[in-house]
Amino acid sequence: MFDQVVFAGGGNRCWWQAGFWDVVRPELHLKPRIIAGISAGVATACMLYTNESRWVMDYYAHALRHNTKNAYWGNLLCGQSVFPHYRIYRQALLDIFAERFGELKSAPEIRIGVSHLPCWLGARSAVAAGLIAYNIEKYVRKTLHPTLGQVLGFHPEFVTAQECASIDDLADLILQSSSTPPFTHSIPCREPCS
Repeated sequence: MFDQVVFAGGGNRCWWQAGFWDVVRPELHLKPRIIAGISAGVATACMLYTNESRWVMDYYAHALRHNTKNAYWGNLLCGQSVFPHYRIYRQALLDIFAERFGELKSAPEIRIGVSHLPCWLGARSAVAAGLIAYNIEKYVRKTLHPTLGQVLGFHPEFVTAQECASIDDLADLILQSSSTPPFTHSIPCREPCS
């Protein structure tokens, strides 16, 4: 019935998709040919084909039980990251996919969306420009299909999970899709500026 499915991003809010999928997929006999997504949505999609949802939820409960804050400002004094998100998320991805990474080869094609920064902007300036463009689109222009990001030079790319040669490659790709500076890293420009 549906040969393509999209998993939206949104951090921890994406977990509903796993529960929904676990219930609806067998009822509707869903066997998509392509799954596309970004951020935690695509992490969820990959997880659904490499692990059991309940195991992953238990994993996160265990992994996060000692993390009491979203920011550790004292880390500024010792040169460490103030935000624990990147470290926790990357390790979780490595652990979740560790045992069954090879099963992604037989999963539907999972397309992971990433956005490349404009070559003429540095990472910090691009974040600021992107946030301004996003808010103009949302609150001023109120458009369904935003275009200001493309005008500024941001451009999308989709890479399949199956192209990743290792778990590290997959974790890095998902983290690029999840890029929310300063919590997780942004993607540097790969193409020469024309």
